[in-house]
Amino acid sequence: MLTLPRRLELAAIGDPAVNRWPALTRLPEKAAYFSLDTYFRQALAELEAAWGGELAGRLRPLASILFRPDAVAGRRIPACLEFLAGHGFAPLAAVPLRLTRHMALELWRYQHNAGTLDRVAATEHLVAAGDSLYLLLLDRLGAPEVPATVRLRGLKGDGAGDPAGAAPTLRSTARIVNRILAMLHTPDEPLDLVRELGIFFDAAARARLIQLATGAQPLTAGWTSSVLEALHAANPPVDLDPQAALDRMRIRYGYVSEAEAGHFAASPQVVLPAWDRVLICSHYISYDTSDDMLIAGNGEAQWRLLAHEPA
Repeated sequence: MLTLPRRLELAAIGDPAVNRWPALTRLPEKAAYFSLDTYFRQALAELEAAWGGELAGRLRPLASILFRPDAVAGRRIPACLEFLAGHGFAPLAAVPLRLTRHMALELWRYQHNAGTLDRVAATEHLVAAGDSLYLLLLDRLGAPEVPATVRLRGLKGDGAGDPAGAAPTLRSTARIVNRILAMLHTPDEPLDLVRELGIFFDAAARARLIQLATGAQPLTAGWTSSVLEALHAANPPVDLDPQAALDRMRIRYGYVSEAEAGHFAASPQVVLPAWDRVLICSHYISYDTSDDMLIAGNGEAQWRLLAHEPA
């Protein structure tokens, strides 16, 4: 049994033996970490039991998107659904979720090691502020060189904002506010999609999603709309304006500098409306430490470079 350090050593030198799933990821270090990841192992075992040798082929046209509470409260989802439809993605399942802090920390386990603790706290405040929406997607157009997850990742755009004049992306369509209030998340590769099924859903819910993925029958527009209407009814609209939230906090507590505002607002002793806390804590902070992420990169370049290699 290879230890994790040994697996990472093999990944660093490009040993193909470390990546047991070359049709699901082009990042050997991701395969090394996920091989010991409980959420991934659970979901993978269930998918292998359902699809056997067809696993890679079944996963290839599937993608997913998680609309977070900021997208729900900011009413950003309808425009994003139009964007997805225009690029050939159709929902197979629409599942409202109440994310927990543990789900959020696990989702970004291999990236948040390089994030500041203020950034981690802001993420926890965000997921607690309201409901999210998970969509399992079918790529009806496809791209011969990449799976659906990778194609959707290319359409997502930059979490720091897209340059002026660039083609519309999911994030520009969603009108992101900052790197925390980026409205949505998509898995980078099929391997990530599998792991996220393990994070977000229990065994019964995963079985239902596997059944829907096997049937590959997209939801009607009416069904998706009814789910979204119910979600909006349960989550009042919010004006996602960090400056306005900061102004309100200053009225109550006196002047606080922008450099100190995020840390100040995160204190349990500071009484704020939930969304004001989210807005301030997500906007007036430093996001990154000097550490490297455990898993860096999204694999898109490697997929396109190695498109003609056998999986």
